[in-house]
Amino acid sequence: MNDNQKQDSAFKRVPDDNNHNDARNCNKKPKKEGLNEYRGWKVPSDKYRIPIITNDITPEQFYHEYIKQRRPVILRYEKVPSDFHRLEEWKNNNQHLRKLAGQESVVVERRRCKTDSFGKGKREVTMKFGEFLTNFIEKGDDSHYLTTQDVQADPETGRPDLMAPFMKALQNDFPFRPQLMGHLILSNINLWMGSSSGVSSGLHHDYHDNLYIVLRGEKQFRLYSPHDAELMYTRGTLERVHPNGRINHVGETTTAYGADVKAHVAAQAAQAQALAEQALMDAEQAVAEGQPGAKEALEKAEANLEETMEAMLDAEFSDEGECSNDDDDDDD
Repeated sequence: MNDNQKQDSAFKRVPDDNNHNDARNCNKKPKKEGLNEYRGWKVPSDKYRIPIITNDITPEQFYHEYIKQRRPVILRYEKVPSDFHRLEEWKNNNQHLRKLAGQESVVVERRRCKTDSFGKGKREVTMKFGEFLTNFIEKGDDSHYLTTQDVQADPETGRPDLMAPFMKALQNDFPFRPQLMGHLILSNINLWMGSSSGVSSGLHHDYHDNLYIVLRGEKQFRLYSPHDAELMYTRGTLERVHPNGRINHVGETTTAYGADVKAHVAAQAAQAQALAEQALMDAEQAVAEGQPGAKEALEKAEANLEETMEAMLDAEFSDEGECSNDDDDDDD
Protein backbone atom coordinates (compact mmCIF):
# COMPACT_ATOMS: atom_id res chain seq x y z
CA MET A 1 0.00 0.00 0.00
CA ASN A 2 1.58 3.22 -1.11
CA ASP A 3 0.81 6.93 -1.20
CA ASN A 4 1.98 9.10 -4.11
CA GLN A 5 5.12 7.04 -4.63
CA LYS A 6 6.58 6.46 -8.06
CA GLN A 7 9.49 4.12 -7.43
CA ASP A 8 11.71 1.63 -9.16
CA SER A 9 12.16 -1.40 -6.94
CA ALA A 10 11.96 -5.18 -6.86
CA PHE A 11 8.85 -5.58 -4.75
CA LYS A 12 8.96 -3.26 -1.74
CA ARG A 13 11.60 -1.70 0.45
CA VAL A 14 13.11 -3.61 3.31
CA PRO A 15 14.82 -1.84 6.20
CA ASP A 16 17.82 -4.13 6.42
CA ASP A 17 20.82 -3.20 4.24
CA ASN A 18 21.86 -6.85 4.22
CA ASN A 19 18.87 -7.66 2.01
CA HIS A 20 19.56 -4.94 -0.56
CA ASN A 21 21.19 -5.56 -3.89
CA ASP A 22 23.05 -2.35 -4.74
CA ALA A 23 25.25 -1.74 -7.79
CA ARG A 24 27.23 0.99 -6.09
CA ASN A 25 30.66 0.23 -4.61
CA CYS A 26 30.29 -3.49 -5.35
CA ASN A 27 32.09 -5.99 -7.54
CA LYS A 28 30.23 -8.39 -9.80
CA LYS A 29 30.64 -12.00 -8.62
CA PRO A 30 31.51 -14.77 -11.09
CA LYS A 31 28.99 -17.57 -11.62
CA LYS A 32 29.35 -20.52 -9.27
CA GLU A 33 28.36 -24.02 -10.32
CA GLY A 34 25.34 -25.30 -8.41
CA LEU A 35 24.67 -22.04 -6.59
CA ASN A 36 21.43 -21.23 -8.35
CA GLU A 37 18.81 -23.98 -7.97
CA TYR A 38 15.84 -21.85 -9.00
CA ARG A 39 13.19 -23.88 -10.84
CA GLY A 40 10.36 -21.37 -11.17
CA TRP A 41 9.05 -19.20 -13.97
CA LYS A 42 11.54 -17.29 -16.14
CA VAL A 43 11.04 -14.33 -18.47
CA PRO A 44 10.46 -15.95 -21.88
CA SER A 45 11.62 -13.03 -24.07
CA ASP A 46 12.73 -9.41 -24.12
CA LYS A 47 9.30 -8.37 -25.37
CA TYR A 48 7.36 -10.14 -22.64
CA ARG A 49 4.74 -8.06 -20.83
CA ILE A 50 3.35 -8.89 -17.41
CA PRO A 51 -0.28 -10.03 -17.81
CA ILE A 52 -3.07 -7.80 -16.53
CA ILE A 53 -6.18 -9.42 -15.05
CA THR A 54 -9.31 -7.29 -15.26
CA ASN A 55 -11.94 -9.93 -14.55
CA ASP A 56 -12.50 -12.37 -11.71
CA ILE A 57 -10.06 -15.22 -11.19
CA THR A 58 -10.52 -18.07 -8.74
CA PRO A 59 -8.03 -18.65 -5.89
CA GLU A 60 -7.15 -21.98 -7.51
CA GLN A 61 -6.36 -20.37 -10.86
CA PHE A 62 -4.42 -17.58 -9.21
CA TYR A 63 -2.29 -20.03 -7.26
CA HIS A 64 -1.53 -22.49 -10.05
CA GLU A 65 -1.02 -19.95 -12.86
CA TYR A 66 0.93 -17.31 -10.95
CA ILE A 67 1.95 -17.96 -7.34
CA LYS A 68 3.14 -21.53 -7.76
CA GLN A 69 5.04 -20.64 -10.93
CA ARG A 70 6.59 -17.49 -9.31
CA ARG A 71 5.03 -15.49 -12.15
CA PRO A 72 4.23 -11.79 -11.58
CA VAL A 73 0.78 -10.45 -12.47
CA ILE A 74 -1.16 -7.18 -12.30
CA LEU A 75 -4.71 -7.19 -10.94
CA ARG A 76 -6.72 -4.26 -12.27
CA TYR A 77 -10.33 -4.73 -11.29
CA GLU A 78 -13.07 -2.36 -12.37
CA LYS A 79 -14.82 -3.08 -9.08
CA VAL A 80 -12.95 -3.39 -5.79
CA PRO A 81 -13.23 -6.92 -4.32
CA SER A 82 -15.78 -7.05 -1.52
CA ASP A 83 -13.25 -7.93 1.16
CA PHE A 84 -11.20 -4.82 0.29
CA HIS A 85 -14.03 -2.30 -0.08
CA ARG A 86 -13.14 -0.44 3.14
CA LEU A 87 -9.80 0.55 1.63
CA GLU A 88 -11.75 2.92 -0.62
CA GLU A 89 -11.75 5.26 2.39
CA TRP A 90 -7.95 5.33 2.32
CA LYS A 91 -7.73 6.75 -1.20
CA ASN A 92 -8.59 10.34 -0.36
CA ASN A 93 -9.63 10.47 3.28
CA ASN A 94 -6.77 11.25 5.62
CA GLN A 95 -9.28 12.13 8.31
CA HIS A 96 -10.46 8.53 8.35
CA LEU A 97 -6.90 7.30 8.82
CA ARG A 98 -6.22 9.97 11.44
CA LYS A 99 -9.32 8.96 13.39
CA LEU A 100 -8.33 5.30 13.51
CA ALA A 101 -4.58 5.53 14.08
CA GLY A 102 -3.62 9.19 14.52
CA GLN A 103 -2.29 8.64 18.06
CA GLU A 104 -0.20 5.60 17.16
CA SER A 105 3.58 5.99 16.96
CA VAL A 106 5.28 5.25 13.65
CA VAL A 107 8.87 5.15 12.44
CA VAL A 108 9.41 7.44 9.46
CA GLU A 109 12.47 7.42 7.24
CA ARG A 110 14.01 10.80 6.48
CA ARG A 111 16.31 11.67 3.60
CA ARG A 112 18.76 14.56 3.58
CA CYS A 113 18.15 15.82 0.04
CA LYS A 114 16.05 15.13 -3.06
CA THR A 115 18.80 13.09 -4.70
CA ASP A 116 19.04 10.75 -1.72
CA SER A 117 17.08 7.50 -1.87
CA PHE A 118 14.88 5.83 0.70
CA GLY A 119 15.18 2.24 1.78
CA LYS A 120 18.45 2.28 3.74
CA GLY A 121 16.90 2.44 7.20
CA LYS A 122 19.70 4.61 8.58
CA ARG A 123 17.92 7.94 9.21
CA GLU A 124 14.66 7.27 11.01
CA VAL A 125 12.51 9.40 13.30
CA THR A 126 9.57 8.44 15.48
CA MET A 127 6.36 10.47 15.51
CA LYS A 128 2.59 10.10 15.78
CA PHE A 129 0.88 8.93 12.59
CA GLY A 130 -1.44 11.95 12.75
CA GLU A 131 1.58 14.26 12.85
CA PHE A 132 3.04 12.53 9.81
CA LEU A 133 -0.21 13.04 7.88
CA THR A 134 -0.52 16.71 8.85
CA ASN A 135 3.07 17.91 8.63
CA PHE A 136 4.34 15.88 5.70
CA ILE A 137 1.71 14.19 3.53
CA GLU A 138 -0.82 17.03 3.46
CA LYS A 139 1.90 19.66 3.01
CA GLY A 140 3.58 17.76 0.18
CA ASP A 141 6.84 17.23 2.09
CA ASP A 142 8.97 14.76 0.12
CA SER A 143 11.74 14.24 2.67
CA HIS A 144 9.87 11.75 4.85
CA TYR A 145 8.56 8.28 4.03
CA LEU A 146 6.44 5.95 6.14
CA THR A 147 7.99 2.56 5.66
CA THR A 148 8.07 -0.94 7.16
CA GLN A 149 7.33 -0.90 10.88
CA ASP A 150 8.98 -3.19 13.40
CA VAL A 151 6.74 -5.91 14.77
CA GLN A 152 6.69 -7.37 18.25
CA ALA A 153 7.47 -11.01 18.98
CA ASP A 154 5.42 -13.40 21.06
CA PRO A 155 7.22 -13.67 24.45
CA GLU A 156 6.58 -17.42 24.65
CA THR A 157 7.17 -18.64 21.11
CA GLY A 158 9.35 -15.85 19.74
CA ARG A 159 7.20 -15.79 16.61
CA PRO A 160 6.92 -12.29 15.11
CA ASP A 161 3.52 -10.65 15.04
CA LEU A 162 1.60 -10.27 11.79
CA MET A 163 1.68 -6.47 11.94
CA ALA A 164 2.94 -3.56 14.00
CA PRO A 165 0.73 -1.96 16.69
CA PHE A 166 0.12 0.96 14.31
CA MET A 167 -1.37 -1.35 11.69
CA LYS A 168 -3.55 -3.07 14.29
CA ALA A 169 -5.39 0.23 14.73
CA LEU A 170 -6.34 -0.02 11.03
CA GLN A 171 -6.98 -3.76 10.86
CA ASN A 172 -10.76 -3.57 10.56
CA ASP A 173 -10.34 -2.00 7.12
CA PHE A 174 -8.58 -4.91 5.39
CA PRO A 175 -8.87 -8.71 5.36
CA PHE A 176 -6.43 -11.00 7.15
CA ARG A 177 -7.22 -13.75 4.64
CA PRO A 178 -7.93 -12.17 1.23
CA GLN A 179 -10.39 -14.27 -0.75
CA LEU A 180 -8.06 -14.35 -3.74
CA MET A 181 -5.33 -15.99 -1.64
CA GLY A 182 -7.41 -19.07 -0.89
CA HIS A 183 -5.70 -21.07 1.85
CA LEU A 184 -2.48 -19.06 1.80
CA ILE A 185 -1.65 -17.19 5.00
CA LEU A 186 -0.24 -13.67 5.16
CA SER A 187 3.21 -13.38 6.71
CA ASN A 188 3.28 -9.63 7.29
CA ILE A 189 1.11 -6.56 6.67
CA ASN A 190 2.62 -3.11 6.10
CA LEU A 191 1.73 0.37 4.88
CA TRP A 192 4.03 2.60 2.82
CA MET A 193 3.21 6.27 2.45
CA GLY A 194 5.00 9.32 1.08
CA SER A 195 4.69 12.40 -1.11
CA SER A 196 7.69 11.82 -3.35
CA SER A 197 7.78 11.32 -7.09
CA GLY A 198 10.56 9.84 -9.16
CA VAL A 199 12.29 8.38 -6.09
CA SER A 200 13.71 4.87 -5.93
CA SER A 201 13.75 2.69 -2.86
CA GLY A 202 16.68 0.76 -4.34
CA LEU A 203 16.94 -2.69 -5.89
CA HIS A 204 16.46 -5.46 -3.33
CA HIS A 205 14.85 -8.83 -2.78
CA ASP A 206 12.11 -9.74 -0.35
CA TYR A 207 11.70 -12.94 1.61
CA HIS A 208 8.05 -13.49 0.74
CA ASP A 209 5.65 -13.03 -2.16
CA ASN A 210 3.98 -9.63 -2.23
CA LEU A 211 0.36 -8.62 -2.73
CA TYR A 212 0.94 -4.90 -3.28
CA ILE A 213 -2.07 -2.59 -3.35
CA VAL A 214 -1.58 0.91 -4.76
CA LEU A 215 -4.23 3.24 -3.33
CA ARG A 216 -2.89 6.66 -4.35
CA GLY A 217 -0.55 7.88 -7.04
CA GLU A 218 1.41 5.30 -8.98
CA LYS A 219 4.32 2.96 -8.45
CA GLN A 220 6.70 1.41 -10.94
CA PHE A 221 8.20 -2.02 -10.38
CA ARG A 222 11.25 -3.37 -12.15
CA LEU A 223 11.40 -7.10 -11.56
CA TYR A 224 14.27 -9.54 -12.05
CA SER A 225 13.96 -13.31 -11.90
CA PRO A 226 15.85 -15.24 -9.19
CA HIS A 227 17.28 -17.10 -12.17
CA ASP A 228 19.36 -13.97 -12.91
CA ALA A 229 20.53 -13.34 -9.35
CA GLU A 230 24.17 -14.10 -10.20
CA LEU A 231 24.12 -11.46 -12.94
CA MET A 232 23.29 -8.70 -10.47
CA TYR A 233 25.74 -6.45 -8.63
CA THR A 234 24.96 -7.64 -5.11
CA ARG A 235 25.82 -6.21 -1.74
CA GLY A 236 27.02 -9.38 -0.06
CA THR A 237 28.10 -12.69 -1.55
CA LEU A 238 25.42 -15.00 -2.89
CA GLU A 239 25.49 -18.38 -1.20
CA ARG A 240 22.43 -20.12 -2.60
CA VAL A 241 19.27 -19.52 -4.58
CA HIS A 242 16.69 -22.08 -3.43
CA PRO A 243 14.46 -23.89 -5.95
CA ASN A 244 11.56 -21.63 -4.98
CA GLY A 245 13.64 -18.48 -5.58
CA ARG A 246 14.54 -17.59 -2.02
CA ILE A 247 17.99 -15.99 -1.94
CA ASN A 248 20.63 -16.59 0.72
CA HIS A 249 23.77 -14.54 1.20
CA VAL A 250 26.89 -15.83 2.95
CA GLY A 251 26.31 -15.65 6.69
CA GLU A 252 22.52 -15.49 6.30
CA THR A 253 21.63 -19.08 5.49
CA THR A 254 17.97 -20.10 5.78
CA THR A 255 15.74 -22.88 4.58
CA ALA A 256 13.64 -22.37 1.45
CA TYR A 257 10.77 -21.09 3.58
CA GLY A 258 12.96 -18.68 5.54
CA ALA A 259 13.60 -20.49 8.80
CA ASP A 260 16.98 -20.54 10.50
CA VAL A 261 18.64 -23.80 9.49
CA LYS A 262 19.49 -24.85 13.04
CA ALA A 263 15.96 -24.07 14.21
CA HIS A 264 14.61 -26.07 11.26
CA VAL A 265 16.66 -29.13 12.27
CA ALA A 266 15.56 -28.77 15.89
CA ALA A 267 11.91 -28.54 14.84
CA GLN A 268 12.23 -31.67 12.70
CA ALA A 269 13.87 -33.52 15.59
CA ALA A 270 11.15 -32.42 18.02
CA GLN A 271 8.45 -33.61 15.63
CA ALA A 272 10.18 -36.97 15.17
CA GLN A 273 10.46 -37.37 18.95
CA ALA A 274 6.76 -36.59 19.44
CA LEU A 275 5.82 -39.21 16.84
CA ALA A 276 8.16 -41.75 18.46
CA GLU A 277 6.64 -41.12 21.89
CA GLN A 278 3.16 -41.68 20.49
CA ALA A 279 4.31 -44.87 18.76
CA LEU A 280 5.73 -46.12 22.08
CA MET A 281 2.44 -45.43 23.86
CA ASP A 282 0.56 -47.32 21.16
CA ALA A 283 2.98 -50.26 21.42
CA GLU A 284 2.63 -50.39 25.20
CA GLN A 285 -1.16 -50.43 24.83
CA ALA A 286 -0.88 -53.25 22.31
CA VAL A 287 1.25 -55.31 24.74
CA ALA A 288 -1.27 -54.72 27.52
CA GLU A 289 -4.01 -56.00 25.23
CA GLY A 290 -1.97 -59.04 24.23
CA GLN A 291 -1.96 -58.29 20.54
CA PRO A 292 0.20 -60.53 18.30
CA GLY A 293 3.66 -59.10 17.61
CA ALA A 294 3.17 -56.36 20.20
CA LYS A 295 6.40 -57.12 22.10
CA GLU A 296 8.51 -56.83 18.96
CA ALA A 297 6.76 -53.58 18.05
CA LEU A 298 7.45 -52.29 21.57
CA GLU A 299 11.17 -53.04 21.24
CA LYS A 300 11.32 -51.18 17.91
CA ALA A 301 9.39 -48.24 19.37
CA GLU A 302 11.76 -48.00 22.34
CA ALA A 303 14.81 -48.08 20.05
CA ASN A 304 13.27 -45.48 17.74
CA LEU A 305 12.48 -43.17 20.66
CA GLU A 306 16.04 -43.42 21.90
CA GLU A 307 17.34 -42.48 18.45
CA THR A 308 15.01 -39.51 18.16
CA MET A 309 15.97 -38.28 21.63
CA GLU A 310 19.65 -38.41 20.68
CA ALA A 311 18.87 -36.52 17.47
CA MET A 312 17.01 -33.92 19.53
CA LEU A 313 20.03 -33.43 21.79
CA ASP A 314 22.32 -33.16 18.77
CA ALA A 315 20.06 -30.50 17.26
CA GLU A 316 19.96 -28.49 20.48
CA PHE A 317 23.70 -28.51 21.15
CA SER A 318 25.27 -28.63 17.69
CA ASP A 319 26.98 -25.48 16.39
CA GLU A 320 25.68 -25.91 12.88
CA GLY A 321 22.48 -27.42 11.54
CA GLU A 322 22.00 -29.05 8.19
CA CYS A 323 18.67 -29.27 6.44
CA SER A 324 17.54 -31.86 3.93
CA ASN A 325 17.38 -31.21 0.21
CA ASP A 326 13.59 -31.46 0.00
CA ASP A 327 13.17 -27.74 0.63
CA ASP A 328 11.68 -26.73 -2.69
CA ASP A 329 8.27 -25.89 -1.28
CA ASP A 330 6.77 -22.67 -2.55
CA ASP A 331 7.54 -19.64 -0.43
CA ASP A 332 3.99 -18.30 -0.29
